[in-house]
Amino acid sequence: MAALFTPEQEARLKQKKVELKIANERYLRQHPELNDLLSEVVGQTLLHRPDDPVAFTERMMIESDLAQMVAEARARREAMQTKQIDDDRGIETPQTNLSASVQSFSNI
Repeated sequence: MAALFTPEQEARLKQKKVELKIANERYLRQHPELNDLLSEVVGQTLLHRPDDPVAFTERMMIESDLAQMVAEARARREAMQTKQIDDDRGIETPQTNLSASVQSFSNI
């Protein structure tokens, strides 16, 4: 079976993949709220385990205050990071209360 690409084409393709990966990583670092948003969507979907996860996600995106959802997810992430740093230092910190965000999607 003949190769699909010449060695030069394979090298260019590999370089383009690396460049795209770097550009995507840069964009995600510039917009950490995307990670918070996606983590929240996946977390809520796993928590509620709807029969139709696409419809659930659609309703969540339409009916929710996305800015608030991202802000709450970011606050939880930062609290967990702070807790991890404190744990590493041997400092005890109180647990974060997640009940408000869980309740916000109980009707979806």
